[in-house]
Amino acid sequence: MAYTDYANAICHKTQNAAAAMLQAAVTGGSVTLIASASIFAGIGRSELPLPRVVCVCKRAQQEDYPDAVWAADLTINIYASSQDTTEDDFHELCGQVYSRFFQAPATVQSELSNSALEFSAHFVVAQSQAWDLVSDEDDAHWTSELNLLVKCCGSYIA
Repeated sequence: MAYTDYANAICHKTQNAAAAMLQAAVTGGSVTLIASASIFAGIGRSELPLPRVVCVCKRAQQEDYPDAVWAADLTINIYASSQDTTEDDFHELCGQVYSRFFQAPATVQSELSNSALEFSAHFVVAQSQAWDLVSDEDDAHWTSELNLLVKCCGSYIA
């Protein structure tokens, strides 16, 4: 496969595919602790109500030039109000959402690839997890992130 224009927006395609994959998991009943309408892609989502899941991919490096295979850094962020959600309930939500990325590798690749047009995931592996209780002047909220490496391209490879 030769490098073509479809690869130019790989970060956008990666985060959109992850959000669509999680929304489909809600529709399919495997994620039940958050609404599909509370799953988003992109940065700048702090004004949205809690709880919410935000899929962000801000960086990707091309690996196999000129074949347009990218190593994308995908972060799945989860936020919930500490007033409405216990610590245990927050971790249960995180576990349910993150479990979608800990299925059999072929399943994760297929679900992620099938969630977006002109996007193909070839390899998905978790790299780190973190969580915290963040306090500000108005409120406190739980936050968690799962960082993944996604080897992908902006089109399907037959």
